[in-house]
Amino acid sequence: MNTLDENWNLFCSKLEQAKPTSNGIIARCPAHDDVKPSLTASCNSEKILAKCQTGCSFESIVTAVGMNQSQFFAPSNNSKTTKMKEVCRYRYKNKDGKHTVDVVRFEPKDFRPQIPDGKWTLEGVVRVP
Repeated sequence: MNTLDENWNLFCSKLEQAKPTSNGIIARCPAHDDVKPSLTASCNSEKILAKCQTGCSFESIVTAVGMNQSQFFAPSNNSKTTKMKEVCRYRYKNKDGKHTVDVVRFEPKDFRPQIPDGKWTLEGVVRVP
């Protein structure tokens, strides 16, 4: 698997008339018959950004250079995401006393609604003040 920097260099090598700018490059768009360079692109630590100023889609640009869309994004590091731990559950009832929704508090601090069938949504829940 290539790093994002290696994919950036590969992408740039496939472009015609690529010239550096203050925040990336400008080049002829490979997705259409470009006379004047209209593709702007840059790279940061998370992704490669590419935009054709005449309107070509990201997908058509990626296909034209023979790369995959996944090569334009840094691999995700799932170990950075912290597991959310349920801390408390608040039960809400409708005016007839029927259980309608739970609001679950997680740590790190977050609140999520859960209806009795287990779905994490408020869809179909009538809220009572």
